[in-house]
Amino acid sequence: MNDASVRQVVRSKIADGTLPRDRIGAPVPPERVLYRLNRAGSDGLLFHSECFAIWRDERNRLLG
Repeated sequence: MNDASVRQVVRSKIADGTLPRDRIGAPVPPERVLYRLNRAGSDGLLFHSECFAIWRDERNRLLG
């Protein structure tokens, strides 16, 4: 999947509530392959580092 496609999936998931819109957790250091964010009421979220960056960028764009 290319960057634009991943961004569209992330936007859709933020919009439907599958991915959080708020700023949660603290990022794992860049050398880590996966990011894990804990969120009340869920088992947590795991991201590849590239996907975490896309989610963070898209979330920030939506929050303004």
